[in-house]
Amino acid sequence: MKKEEGSAALLLDCPRSYGAFCAGVVETLVVEGKLDFQVFYGISDSALSAGFLAQAQKEEDPTRSVSSLAIYSDRLGRLWREKIKGRKSVFWLRTGGFVGPLAGKNSVFDLTPLRRLLSPEIDTELLCTSGRSLLGGVTSLRTGRHHIFWNNPDYRRWLPSYLFASASLPFLVEPVEAPPPGDPEAPKEPLADGALSSFQPLQDLLEEKPSRVVVVTCNHGEVPERDFADNFLGTAVGAYNFLERAEEILRGRILSGNILGVRELVRLKENFLRLKSRLSAESRALMEFKELEERLGKIHICPIQVIGPEEPLEGPLNSFRPAHILKNLEAGHRAARAFLEGAGERPPG
Repeated sequence: MKKEEGSAALLLDCPRSYGAFCAGVVETLVVEGKLDFQVFYGISDSALSAGFLAQAQKEEDPTRSVSSLAIYSDRLGRLWREKIKGRKSVFWLRTGGFVGPLAGKNSVFDLTPLRRLLSPEIDTELLCTSGRSLLGGVTSLRTGRHHIFWNNPDYRRWLPSYLFASASLPFLVEPVEAPPPGDPEAPKEPLADGALSSFQPLQDLLEEKPSRVVVVTCNHGEVPERDFADNFLGTAVGAYNFLERAEEILRGRILSGNILGVRELVRLKENFLRLKSRLSAESRALMEFKELEERLGKIHICPIQVIGPEEPLEGPLNSFRPAHILKNLEAGHRAARAFLEGAGERPPG
């Protein structure tokens, strides 16, 4: 679903319990800062937050449009504050726990609680008719291909499946069976997190030609140190803790690299356009120049701004303890207020 050029875009990358930070940032940007966004991209399980927000009706009147988004921003914040009371509000540990997959289970965790929590909160009809764009990515575990999905009315039936597939990390969370995006009538395939096959969300988002992109990430610039003594299962430190930590490190580094890479491409195009005006007609007629001009012409130029926490967020990724959630929500409020005051952009690497 292509939007008119000039739409502001919001890219969310705050996995699992760190989604509270995203909720705090968005709540402040929209409710206090009166910022309106028309395009939403959620990386991995942040797709669920993006889908929640993209339901807000886009209005022609800017004041009414941001008020509509403010309702959903407030609801997302209240959902984190009031309805998530611990990890059992989000997932259950399957019978057999971490040994279960070795005995044939599809995953360690069962997301039934999260499905029940979000089912009344995300209306696919609203999502497909709001006038805002939602993008996300999934990976087909059968073909290994990366697929982008939109809140296109043709996808209405399968949108909830795609949103939950984005939150699926094989072994830990069961893949979702659905037709791959782009062919709703195709046979079902096991779909999982799009980050497994591609991690270029900014390139996907720039295809929408936004006026600017605001990136909300749980990465505060440097990968934080972690104390492995804080185990959410109350057991000794083990392989799961190291797996969770590895994911945290990879997420921070890969998104940072994507932001820096896109910014370098944008800077290259800006320098090229300045150089072009100084070159002779003969130089501009060279085949090599034309090839470079054609390639750089596909790069959309717009500001890319990053909001991250001032310091490492509370708790490990799968904590979901109410005390951690409240602190991370408040960290989101602080980061967004600093951003609105002009001093809050975080370095992407």
